[in-house]
Order: sequence, then structure tokens, then C-alpha cells
Amino acid sequence: MNPAEELRQLTSTETFQNWKAKHEDSFLTHFFNRIDNKITEKDNWQLGFFSNDKMTVFVKSPEGFEQKPEDEIFRKPGDTVDELSVDSVKFGYPDAVKKVSEILPEYKEVGDGFVILQKINSETVWHFAFVTKSLQFVNVKVNATDGKVEHEAVNVVSR
Repeated sequence: MNPAEELRQLTSTETFQNWKAKHEDSFLTHFFNRIDNKITEKDNWQLGFFSNDKMTVFVKSPEGFEQKPEDEIFRKPGDTVDELSVDSVKFGYPDAVKKVSEILPEYKEVGDGFVILQKINSETVWHFAFVTKSLQFVNVKVNATDGKVEHEAVNVVSR
């Protein structure tokens, strides 16, 4: 998956151009896909755009791109939604998958999860999250600029 190419394909469609004409203030926020525990994509990539406190998602399909209905977003008062620049992605998806595949064996019984490319705290990251059978989230963040990796397991249920 090449984010710049995916975005170029989307923005060249009539569906997107019609939507963008009505949402001039919108901007790209993320790429999303569900993955299995072997880091294999389960669906088509989704591209999210923020406008007027709502999120609109476009899903790639064999026919082009499908626009999903816009949704309210959940955020705390004062939180901002950051714009994702695909130009900041220097460390690609295949490289991020390789890094994650080296880390996952540290965690036991990892199940399915998701991957999202987004800007968090001024950094563009590939954020991989998996649920384990012991009810933990395994979060692996790979910096999309330099490939630096951070990972942790977080309990889903507090005791």
C-alpha cells in the first residue's frame, strides 16, 4: 500500500471531487484497515477526511471508491484532529509490517486487530493494534518518517 498513490487515485474520482466541492475545508486524517494476527490486510483500505466536526470515509473497491455516510467523531473538548500529509511518509507500509512482525512474537496469543496511518502528537505513525486472548491490547507504533518503533501491551480490563 502506497499512501500517496492511494490518495491520488481517490482524489481523481468524480465521487471525491463532488464531495470535496461541498467540503472545501476538509483534510485527510487517516488510512485504516483491519488485519489478522499475521498482519495480513482483511479489507480494502479506508481513507478518512475531517470536515465540520464530522468524518467521511472513502473505501477502495474494485469499482473505484465508495463514500460512506459522514459520522460524528468522538473527542474530548479541546482535542484537535490533525491533518495527515502523505509527503511525510518516508517509511512505507511493507517496512512497517516487517518491524511489527519482528516484535509480535514477544506477545502471546495475539489475535486480529487493525492498522491506522495517522498523525499523533506531531508525528506520522503506522499504529498497529491487536487484541490478545488475555484481554490486552498490543500497540505497536512505527514512525512513518524514520522507522522508530514503540510498543506496549495494555490491559483492556482493569482490576
